Amino acid sequence: MKWLLLLMVVFSLSAFASLTSGGKCPTEFEGVVKEIIPSVGPSQAFALQRVIFETTDGSVDAQKQVDVLQNGGFDIERGKEYHVEMRNGRLCRIEQI
Repeated sequence: MKWLLLLMVVFSLSAFASLTSGGKCPTEFEGVVKEIIPSVGPSQAFALQRVIFETTDGSVDAQKQVDVLQNGGFDIERGKEYHVEMRNGRLCRIEQI
């Protein structure tokens, strides 16, 4: 029973790590995934990958970089378009368009 509780806590931590406190994230944009750079080193539950987007919504910057949990429970695919919300280069919310 204790192992089950421990497993539930460990697996739920990856979901909490992708959340950002403080309400709405200040940076929003729409873009197409241009490149996905996996993290270097041993694989961990909280390993980050860098996703480079080419914006499609007329943002000032033509490209944006976002750090995303590599094992965050969702798949980001190269060439697909997403609506992204981020704070300080970290993902808050992502939705495929």
